[in-house]
Amino acid sequence: MLSFLGNQILFYISLVLVLFLPGYFLLLTIFAKSGKFSSLEKFVLSCGLSIISVDFLMMILNRLHIPITRASLLITLLIFMSACFAIYASRTFKMSSRLFVWVNGLNKFFPQNLMLRMKVRDEYRKQKNDLEVGEKTGHLFNFSKRQIILIIGIIFLTIFIKADYLADNVLPSATDLGHHMYWAKEIAASGTIPPYAQKDIEQIDGGYQIGAAHSISDFIIGEHLIFAAIALLGGLDLISYFPILTLFAINLASILAIFILAIRFFEKHAQAKNIAILTLFLVGPLFAISPPQAKYVFGGVIGNIIGNLLVPIAFYFFYRALEEKNKIFATLAIFTTMGLFYTHHLTGFVLLFILALSVVLLLVFNFRRAREMTRQWLKIFFSRPVILFLVFALVFVAVIYTPSYLKNTAVNTVIGGPKKIEHQGLSFSQFKFTVGEPREALGLIGAALILFLLYKRRNREEFGYPNAFLFAWVSVIILISIFPDWMHISVPSARIGNYGSFPLSILASFVIIEMAGRIKINSPEGEKIFLNSKMLAAALILLFSFVVAAGFYDNAQNQSQDQLAQKTVQTFAAAQYLAKNTDAKDQILHDHVFITADSWIKLFFMRDYDFPFYRANFDRYTNGIDKKETCTLSMISTPGSADSQKCYQNLGIDFVMIGKTDAPQFVKENSFWQVYNNGEINTYYRP
Repeated sequence: MLSFLGNQILFYISLVLVLFLPGYFLLLTIFAKSGKFSSLEKFVLSCGLSIISVDFLMMILNRLHIPITRASLLITLLIFMSACFAIYASRTFKMSSRLFVWVNGLNKFFPQNLMLRMKVRDEYRKQKNDLEVGEKTGHLFNFSKRQIILIIGIIFLTIFIKADYLADNVLPSATDLGHHMYWAKEIAASGTIPPYAQKDIEQIDGGYQIGAAHSISDFIIGEHLIFAAIALLGGLDLISYFPILTLFAINLASILAIFILAIRFFEKHAQAKNIAILTLFLVGPLFAISPPQAKYVFGGVIGNIIGNLLVPIAFYFFYRALEEKNKIFATLAIFTTMGLFYTHHLTGFVLLFILALSVVLLLVFNFRRAREMTRQWLKIFFSRPVILFLVFALVFVAVIYTPSYLKNTAVNTVIGGPKKIEHQGLSFSQFKFTVGEPREALGLIGAALILFLLYKRRNREEFGYPNAFLFAWVSVIILISIFPDWMHISVPSARIGNYGSFPLSILASFVIIEMAGRIKINSPEGEKIFLNSKMLAAALILLFSFVVAAGFYDNAQNQSQDQLAQKTVQTFAAAQYLAKNTDAKDQILHDHVFITADSWIKLFFMRDYDFPFYRANFDRYTNGIDKKETCTLSMISTPGSADSQKCYQNLGIDFVMIGKTDAPQFVKENSFWQVYNNGEINTYYRP
């Protein structure tokens, strides 16, 4: 019991050290107590910046050939946070001293020092501007008691629904998560960042052999470093509850990121807070399980989970940089984008497409101001802090750590049009179910409503940055998901489609709040509404009921799943048995089709990413893309055939792990001895 409590405490301390404190101290260093952020904004932004900071620090340790251990990582984090605090304290002291001189009469003490007077004057103006920004932020995030209760209730309901789904599956079993945790365990065990490589079965001159290791394009280092960090700091086993709980925490942070982004996007709207609260409801308890929510947490889709946090944070910084003409925000926007490319390059490409389309939309809709806007952008993004960071980024990529996809063919696998069946694009119907039917319908109506309002008020309102980001966000997601050929890009269509749920939720919330506002009053311009208030109220109630019913129905549909915990335990027990009773010379084969949590088997051996070899899903042998050999298929499906026996002989396979479905074809083969059986897993030895 004490050991369990100790592990729990260490886990939560490690979680705070990795997912919060580094980013918080970084914000403190840059902005001190300027009042530019509310407490909620600081918390959410700190989570995203912490992930990136920890990744970069671990890469620097690796480049300096310092083993990544608990001690070295803890010391590095403490040095980083101490340095940040020292800079913050120094800046705060200097600012206080300068203002003291200003308040007490600068001319009296320094009558000839014009330069100092100018510096203090600039500092005074800067602090005055920060105070104004702080007052604006305070107003935006100053919620009424009812709103606070509603927000807390939505967050609690979100956590409850997601936790209920994950409760029976906290023991990890998902295939993707198993593959990812292999690399995290490799980092934690070796103390270095390993090359992403694997060995495949090759057919040469009519025979079969295990080929040399070759690079893998499917993994990015940022997906694994934070898990290795938490495992090291907390002394935790990666075959445990903590990877899923970590992803759960990141998923909750991403929902809050959408919340603060919605407030900022609609900060000029009278109902900004209500739009944000409704957005929180749509992305929180409603559709709480379907991708990219709890299903991605359980499935271990790490790149998308972290990407769903970093993308809204990137938009947040880009928006504030442009809206407030702030060079530091621009630098942080690029910093976040860089971190995204070190975590999930597919999401990074999507973000670049969205930003590019945003620029086009802004220039088209603000054609008369295009030259002025371009000058402002150049002034912001070609400023000293941005250029210095870009130089740092180039040096980091070239010297510290070059992403694996720049070293191999990963970029080529993304660019050039769909290459796999799951990359061929979704139908409109499939896209509707991917993002949620109510969100799709209301979100598209919201986009149309914004255009209509802009048309009606074209002399008084411009196409601003929030409109550009939201329109580009939705448009790019739709284009890549439904028409990948048009974008000349090959990415998993369904996973990209899931990204559409966030911007569509914001637009859907805008529609509902806009309709609710028109029940009480007409618009300030005296525009006529074509429905009386009672009819509009009834329509709104029906619409909201439909959204709620659809959301909770979606949750209910996704709740039903197989009980995997017991099967997972049996798989782990069989893997542990083989790990104890085999040596480095033994070759092992296992099944993926009928064995639960089979991707975790490799973590018990840690000999190679592709060890043990496994029989994959049957379609992977026939699609002409995934599997170039059939040995792993035939050795389990038809173990007694001549081709299978040849595969066994050439590859030196000694043990085979299969589910009870495949047991009959091995029972009747005299060349296999059963050495282990736990009801779910049968293990055979081939003497």
